[in-house]
Amino acid sequence: MPESQSFSIGVDRLLLEIRPYGCAESCYPRNLDDAQARRKDNESLRQWFVRMVDQFCVGDPKRVALEDNLAVFIRLGWKDRKQLFFANIQTVSTTCDLDDYYLGADAEAI
Repeated sequence: MPESQSFSIGVDRLLLEIRPYGCAESCYPRNLDDAQARRKDNESLRQWFVRMVDQFCVGDPKRVALEDNLAVFIRLGWKDRKQLFFANIQTVSTTCDLDDYYLGADAEAI
């Protein structure tokens, strides 16, 4: 029997990745590095997004897409490997498809 879908394929993928599974931290995408994920001085939101996608998603914005225009990057810390201790959640919402935004479409993003 196939697993049920909660909301969207992106949300299901996110929930699967961020479960603690006995770890002290979980990330989405899985290889996300806190120090390298910080936005640099004078770096625009689009430049940061492109750098993040290139660095942690091998150039594929869909790897962090919850919806066609919504991306998320997450680091969670777990106390006793099961109780949420901290959450760092960064989202990008665009007025166009994430692929188009990544490629430089003239669009707004927050």
